[in-house]
Amino acid sequence: MFRKHIRLALSREYSVPRVAHLSVPPLTASSCRLLVAQDIRILAAVDRRLEKMEEHFAKSLDDLTKTLDKFLKRLTDIEEEFIFMKEDLKRVKAVIREKLGVSLD
Repeated sequence: MFRKHIRLALSREYSVPRVAHLSVPPLTASSCRLLVAQDIRILAAVDRRLEKMEEHFAKSLDDLTKTLDKFLKRLTDIEEEFIFMKEDLKRVKAVIREKLGVSLD
């Protein structure tokens, strides 16, 4: 990735644009190499930082997914328990209606 930029940088002379009345000489090959090396170090540092951020984001997303899975399991369990309790209550009402002759509806 960086090799292409290095080759481009070393294959031509870079010159700084003229500012008003000042004349700045073109960069030498060694200065150009230093600038390219500095660019590479900066880009590598940015890449490392982005990788750390991506890892942190992936871990956070994984934690969130696990939390949501646990929550949904608990919610499903509660819904199932509610259905069972509802059916039990219907049976109790039926027994009371049959034994006592009283309707609880």
